[in-house]
Order: sequence, then structure tokens, then C-alpha cells
Amino acid sequence: VSSVITKPAGCVTDGLCTHNCTICGHVWTEVIPAEHFYADGACTVCGQSMILEGTCGDSVRWRYDGAKRSLNIGGIGAMYDYADESVPWQDVADIVQEIVINDGVTYIGVTAFYAMTDVHSVSIPESVTEIGDNAFGYCSGLKEIQLPEKLETLGEGAFAYCHRLEDIIIPASVTQIGIGAFQGCGNLSGIWVEERNVFSSSDSHGALFDRGQRNLLQVPAAMDGTYTLPYTVLSIGEFALEG
Repeated sequence: VSSVITKPAGCVTDGLCTHNCTICGHVWTEVIPAEHFYADGACTVCGQSMILEGTCGDSVRWRYDGAKRSLNIGGIGAMYDYADESVPWQDVADIVQEIVINDGVTYIGVTAFYAMTDVHSVSIPESVTEIGDNAFGYCSGLKEIQLPEKLETLGEGAFAYCHRLEDIIIPASVTQIGIGAFQGCGNLSGIWVEERNVFSSSDSHGALFDRGQRNLLQVPAAMDGTYTLPYTVLSIGEFALEG
């Protein structure tokens, strides 16, 4: 069989390829589907931005804009939980630089943005009340994050190994902080709990405790100098000293 492309495919128009059987002489034509050729978020031929979208909750959708390298989450209610590398945006997870979660979303799913190392900007709305386990774990490019004022629960390892994260403020609304929520954050200089919080507290060094400072939850890895535990401390939590 010999084949000749008689009409190259374009970004939005199909092409044609003609095949000729060299034995019997039969000739037939095959359609070549139109296709964009994406690199760095845009088509190298026509310049169209790569747009991907789908569902990530019963009433929550996601949309990726390649031109902005932005992942947008919108809708009402909770995101789904995920296992490692099962998120629907996995194909672009390594190149996303910005995550925007819109008002109306209430829950950020388990491992939703895990190990998205190019992400440097995250926007979380006031509607979010819970961040799932490892949701932003290993987002090593993330330097700062503002937690919403209505947040109640931070899951285990929620921001673990976010190596560039410098400091964080825990709102008064937070009632539960999971084990190792900030473990391995090598540049973290302080975890500051708002004074009105009745479940957690921080000292002048930015170390994280329960309200009565009986249980040490996390010493920030980038704390300067030596650190002496308050006399009230009775226990040290798992990963509390891991920087």
C-alpha cells in the first residue's frame, strides 16, 4: 500500500490521505482528524489557548486555561476526594501555575492539588470550610497562602512539604488541625493563630499548640535560634519537630 496526504489536516479542518493498494489497484481515502498542536499552553499553529474542563464534584466543575496556566474550580458544594495521580487535570498538573477556587465551593478534596510543583498562587474563597488531607502537599512553589475566615478543618498534611511557604495565619474559626499539616515546610518561619481561636494557639516564636499550650503541634522549620518549650507542654505531637 502506498499512501499520499492529499490535504493536510489543520487546527479546525480535517485532512485527507489517499491510499493505493499496489497489488489490486484499489484506491480509498481516509480522513485525518483536525488537531491542535499544543506547547506551553497554546497551539503552535493558530495560537489558540489549550482549554480543558470537566467535573470534580457533584455540583463542582474545573477548567484549565493553557494561556494563563490557570486551573479554575467553580460551583456549589464539595469537591471529590482523589487518590495519588487520579485528579482529572493530571495531564496538566505539572504546568499549572495558578489555582483559583471560586466562592460557593465548600470543601477542597483529598490530594486535589498534591505535588503540583509549579503552582505559585492559590486563591481560596470564604465559602471553604474544610481542606482535605494532603490537598496542597508538596506544592513546593507555593510561597504564601491566605486561609479563609470561615475555615474549620485543616486535614492531615494539608500543606506538608510546601518548601517555599514562609508563614501562615490560622483563622479563629479553625477547630481542627490534622497531624503534620505543615510538616517539612523548610522555609516556614511562623504559624500564627488568631487570638480569638479557642482550640489552638501560637507563642511569640510562631510555634503551634493547642489552646492551653499543653500539646506542641508544630515548630516552624525556619525558626531562628534555639527554642525552649513552655513549661506547660505535656506532649509533643507527631511530626511536630520535623522541618
